[in-house]
Amino acid sequence: MNTELRETNAFYREIGNFSIFNARIGVDAQNGLAVSLFANNVFNKYGLNRVASATGVPDYYVSSRPRTIGINARKSF
Repeated sequence: MNTELRETNAFYREIGNFSIFNARIGVDAQNGLAVSLFANNVFNKYGLNRVASATGVPDYYVSSRPRTIGINARKSF
């Protein structure tokens, strides 16, 4: 892996910027039960988080995760 940040470096790659919007809403009951609904990457935005380069092999890309929606439930004793 090469960590130089010079544009003249053969392994230098520039990736664009992007924003991810996450949301969560929930309730906590007095009996110790908590339930929440969440959505990660609400607008299903695609973006590159990382690009790795090495000699003789194709570039390696790590992208943002797709939209994820779910429910969390918790019980405290």
